[in-house]
Amino acid sequence: MVRFSVEDKGSGIDTNQLPKLFGLFQQLDSSDSRPKGGTGLGLAISKAIVEQHGGKIGVESSPGQGSTFWFEVPYAMPERLMQKLQHESMFLSKKVRAVHKILLVEDDHHLRTILAEALASEGFNVTGVSSLKEATEYLSIPNIPDIVLLDIQLPDGNGLGLLQSLRENSATQDVPVVVITGSDQSSGEYADPFLIDWIKKPFDITRLLNALKLATKNRPPGRARVLVVDDDVPTRELIRQQIGSFDIEYIEAADGIDAVHLARTKKPDLIILDLAIPSPDGFEVVEILRREKNQSTSLLVYTARDLSNDDKEKLKLGLSAYLTKSRTSEEQFINAVKTLLNGLIAVPKETEPPKVSNISYSNSS
Repeated sequence: MVRFSVEDKGSGIDTNQLPKLFGLFQQLDSSDSRPKGGTGLGLAISKAIVEQHGGKIGVESSPGQGSTFWFEVPYAMPERLMQKLQHESMFLSKKVRAVHKILLVEDDHHLRTILAEALASEGFNVTGVSSLKEATEYLSIPNIPDIVLLDIQLPDGNGLGLLQSLRENSATQDVPVVVITGSDQSSGEYADPFLIDWIKKPFDITRLLNALKLATKNRPPGRARVLVVDDDVPTRELIRQQIGSFDIEYIEAADGIDAVHLARTKKPDLIILDLAIPSPDGFEVVEILRREKNQSTSLLVYTARDLSNDDKEKLKLGLSAYLTKSRTSEEQFINAVKTLLNGLIAVPKETEPPKVSNISYSNSS
């Protein structure tokens, strides 16, 4: 075995905190004063790499005495571990009951392993592949996942090609996708109502779990809850008539105070929000909900004002859409509601798929 170590003269670590260090998504200092950076994945990935090479990793530390991180690896990698690393396709699950199936398309072996284990521990049934070819083969069996977690920078092409093929297949056209990638999303370039989120690496696991929660809402069709927030009574009545054919629980609020209260107590699946409501206004309502457990709730901003890109960034919860009252037809409004309540309302079979190409959708962080 060969041993390597690195020392620091920092504040040290409490003994009871040491076991947490190499766990998934652990950060011992979660205070507001902690400098930004890091996701809690670094040491977990290091541990996975070292152990896959037949080694050990650890830390020696005490408060006020600094820390020494060390790892040991053998001179040669055992054959069984070499074979394991060469096995590119994997199927991982935990003993917990898996509810939703995820197809994880990620060519980075270590990140794929870490993510698969983390998501399996959250109750997801995860199949991991490393290329477009493997993903296509998996889908052709056919296997229909509940969600695709997709890296777009793959060794055999752009992952967005897989996204396009999903949409062209009637069996997978509504499968939600979460992109995880090292590149930024160009504004409006990848318009897709079922592209739940575009998460840039390195990322916060909380954001990923929120996106997956949104994509796999564990509720049967019917009786979705819709909260309509508008201080104009005729507008609320018109909205009630427009979506009255859906089997939903319709909830109303005339001001920001009631909106926040009902969002907290009724936990709506969709909020239809006017911005010009009595204080707190629509912007403040969204800001309050973003700080709470309602941050994954779908949002339809239905307002008389034109929104800038900066406005839209401030008005994001879960899957979010923005419509201007004076320029929106009844059909566009209804189709937007259908899309935002995807999977939560029963739509007659003869109903055509919603036309959403002229509506801007986005998702929160």
